[in-house]
Amino acid sequence: GAPDSIRQFAKNIVRDQAGLWTSPLRIRRHDLVWLIPFAGATAAAIATDARAVRDIDPNATYVKATRRFTLTGAPYTLLGASGATYLIARATHNDRLKETGALGAEAIADSILVVTALKLATNRERPNQGNGEGDFWPHGTHGYPSGTAFPSGHAAASWALARVVAGEYPHRPVKIVSYTLASLVSMARVTGRKHYPSDALVGSVFGYLIGDYVVRHRASEREHGASLTIAPFSDARTHTRGISISFSPQLFRSGRMPN
Repeated sequence: GAPDSIRQFAKNIVRDQAGLWTSPLRIRRHDLVWLIPFAGATAAAIATDARAVRDIDPNATYVKATRRFTLTGAPYTLLGASGATYLIARATHNDRLKETGALGAEAIADSILVVTALKLATNRERPNQGNGEGDFWPHGTHGYPSGTAFPSGHAAASWALARVVAGEYPHRPVKIVSYTLASLVSMARVTGRKHYPSDALVGSVFGYLIGDYVVRHRASEREHGASLTIAPFSDARTHTRGISISFSPQLFRSGRMPN
């Protein structure tokens, strides 16, 4: 559920990062159904990236318009909006909206951390850098980092938030609006000549998966309650020390232990 403190929010982020970065170790055979097409689409996009962006006139009116539009999908803009939503919902005692704001901020923060690490690892030039070919590590370690294109942070943050909103309000109109806006931000990063198609594609997929991870894990915590808590205790009055163990009844009724 929604964290009640900055400390809990930070703990959730740490737990998310551990789970997200180790997720490749948990890939199963059935995941290949979408992993193989995704890898193929990414490879095809990278092969045609330069040609796709080269045909876009940087001085065209729609290019400038799309650049302004993507400001709404900037990670820090969305993070601020989610935080404001949380505070407003908390003041008005709207629990569902409060959770949406909190989990939205959590998913966006997770996407920022993941994307930043990937950008540093891939070191890809943007369309307006170098020879316009979107090279990875174009100069080796000289002048590192020389590029921050891959993947798109705007796309990742937008899709992470869209997945949270769609998960909290699972109604078709909400899903359509959320995913449509995220798609427009992703496409605008390409038409605005800020990213290549593969940057937007990978950012979108990773953002969705990050948002899905947050929604599923927080929903699991709601389902199973507080789960198992073990903590040391000390009673100065009786001069006793020990370990206290508390658990939620739902934990054992469910038949499953928390991760």
